[in-house]
Amino acid sequence: MKTLLLLFFSLNLYSQIPQIPQDKLLHFSAGYIVSTGVTAFADKKGYKNPELYGLFAGFAAGIIKELIDTNPDPMDAYFTMWGSSVGCAIITIPINNKKIKY
Repeated sequence: MKTLLLLFFSLNLYSQIPQIPQDKLLHFSAGYIVSTGVTAFADKKGYKNPELYGLFAGFAAGIIKELIDTNPDPMDAYFTMWGSSVGCAIITIPINNKKIKY
């Protein structure tokens, strides 16, 4: 009986988890890839604050894509910006560790 109740509650909770649409995940991934690529490139070229270049590139990619889209959705731009923010935050960790002299 306990197993049956546990199974019932676990399945019930799983069905209440909001599912993120595939389109939004692709926008998040695109922002992540653009920002990490631009940040790595800017760091390799020796620019100051390379993460700002990556963040700006990801934001610009999301906004420009929605401006030229035939069916614009502001949530697509938000997911692209969120992905670029996460990408810049993650790639900044090895960039900052590289600058520390041990």
